[in-house]
Parts: sequence; C-alpha cells; structure tokens
Amino acid sequence: MSNKESKTINPNPPADFQPERQPFTPLRPFRFWCQKVLPLVYDDSLSYYELLCKVVDYLNKTMEDVDNFNTDMTSLYDTYEQLQEYVNNYFSSLDVQTEINNKLDEMSSNGTLLSIISETVVNEVDSHIDKMATDGSLLEVIDDTVINTTENKVNDLAEDGTITRLLNQIVADNTYPTFVDSTGD
Repeated sequence: MSNKESKTINPNPPADFQPERQPFTPLRPFRFWCQKVLPLVYDDSLSYYELLCKVVDYLNKTMEDVDNFNTDMTSLYDTYEQLQEYVNNYFSSLDVQTEINNKLDEMSSNGTLLSIISETVVNEVDSHIDKMATDGSLLEVIDDTVINTTENKVNDLAEDGTITRLLNQIVADNTYPTFVDSTGD
C-alpha cells in the first residue's frame, strides 16, 4: 500500500463547549417580623396576617434552597470544565495506531490472535461447506475439480508423448501397461 492509499486517523479538534452562564443574583431573605397572636375569632382559621407570616417563612426557606442550588451548579460547571480539559489532553496525546499495533503484537505473541482468527475461519468454512452440501453445489465443485485435474493430466500426457507411446505399446504387444506418472505427482 503506498503512502497515498494508507489510511490514517484524523483527530477532531479539541472539545470547546463553553455554555454561557447567567450571573446569579443572590437572594436576600425577607425581613419581616411576625407576632403570634391569639386568633380574633375562636376557630382554627388563620388571620391574613398569620398567613402572610407563613408565606414569608416559606419563601425564605426556598431562597436558601435556590442559593444551595447555585452552589451545586457552580461546582458542576467547574467539574465539567475539568472533565473537558482531561478529555482534550487525553485524546491529543493518544496515538491510537501505536496502541492498536502494540495490542496486536501482544495478541500475536501470546497466541490469542491466532485462536480468534482460526476459530472464526473454521466456523465460516464449516458453515459454507454445510450450506454447499445442503444445496448440492459442493458435489458440483468436487466434480469440476476432479474433471479439471483429470483433463490437465491427460493434456500433460498428450503433450509429452506418453499417450502415443502407451497406445503404440498396446497395439504392438496386445498388453495393457501400467501407468507411470512422469511428473512425479
């Protein structure tokens, strides 16, 4: 394979995803003082003032949760930036082809590669032979191979004059000679 045809891995540019963060405006609790009083009416209902006190208390607790959420989001954002920097550095310094070559060399030396390849090849050949045996094409291949081999042998014997010599011997002696393979096959 020439250098023009060789395949290489073209690295992507480093990840640079910087979401725009909106500034957080800190929330201050409501400064509101509620005095617990006896209800003006003698039932379980709350006065408007007491209801307002409970809403203010709930809002103050919600603002504390939002502030905690902002702290968590800032921490998450910082962690994301660290992860992005790590990934960029990892992939910029990674030579994939060298790693692949090292792994293949290791697998070749300890025999793992041979066992994977041979198992796959044997399974594929067995599957192909079974398929050919089922549809009858295996016999055709064997017949064609035998016919071609026989034709080649006869042509070889005819070209070197062996057939003519044998036929002359049969006619002259009225005997049937044994065939001796002149090619050593």
